[in-house]
Order: sequence, then C-alpha cells, then structure tokens
Amino acid sequence: MLLIFIGMLLALLAWVLSVGIEHPQVLPPSRTLISKADIEMEGFTLKQIRNGAVEWDIKAERAELFEDRKEVLLHEMQATLQTAEGLQVSFSGDQGLLNTGTHDFEIKKNDGDLDVSMNNGFTIRTPSLSWKDQEREIVSLEPVQITAQRLRIRGNQLVVKLENQQFTVNGDVHVTAEP
Repeated sequence: MLLIFIGMLLALLAWVLSVGIEHPQVLPPSRTLISKADIEMEGFTLKQIRNGAVEWDIKAERAELFEDRKEVLLHEMQATLQTAEGLQVSFSGDQGLLNTGTHDFEIKKNDGDLDVSMNNGFTIRTPSLSWKDQEREIVSLEPVQITAQRLRIRGNQLVVKLENQQFTVNGDVHVTAEP
C-alpha cells in the first residue's frame, strides 16, 4: 500500500513538473523573484569611481545578487550621488534594485516618501526614484515635491540632470514662492 502511495506521489510530481504551474506575476519578469539569489550578504557597499572620483556610493543592510539577471536586490539602502562640481545628493529607502550591467538603480519606501537631500539647498520628496547612470539623471514617475528656501514645487513626474542641476517637473505642476 505504501509503495502505491509513493508511486502516485511521484507520478503527480512528474506531471506537475512537466506541465508547470502558472503563478500570476505582480512585478515585471525581471523583478519577479522566482529563483533563489546566487549570493546573499549582510552589510553591502558598492562605489562607482570614475577618473579617480567617487560618482556614487550605495550601502545596504542586506543584498541579494541574481547573476543571471544582473540585478542586486537591496534592503534598507542608502545612496549618495556626487558630481565633479561638488553637488551631493543623498537618500535612503526600504528597498532598491541595482542593475549591475547598466549601473542604473531604483529605490523606494514601503510607507511614505523618500527624502532626497541635496547640498545645494533643495529637498525632494517622492515615493520612489531611479538613477539612470548613462544619462546621469534622477527620475521619478510618481508625485514629487521639491522644496528650497521660500520655494515649493509639486508635480507628477521629475527629471533632474545632475551635471547642470536642471530640474524638469511635469504633470499638474504647482509652484509656491514666498517673498
């Protein structure tokens, strides 16, 4: 009787493996964590250095590397971006995703907004943002609020070109300036 039961279990397992089980995907295919990480680590730090200067620095309490997808899933991360002109941009979030091929990364908070601090006096608040390394741009496709001394700007999307500190806010833009 036990052999028949084991045989039926093996047959069922073989059928499931041959047919497959479909699961709805919540994230796009590159973001779905179907497989186990190739490497998991505590205390992750990565710096990008170009021409002898640190361009950006990422730290995370925990990281999971998926080599085949060229992605690192980051938990409790902090990042600092720097330009040759001295602009420094710092932010932290609950989760991040780094593409090891392009050096682009995304960061988000699970609750509330990211606080993005810039040493030029601007602060940005948004639920998530992306760093586009090739373009050297910060992008948010979600509602944003930018504040500086006596200035507040709100909109639905943001692109910041770091090299020339150019801000582009799109979608339902509101500007409040105090005298």
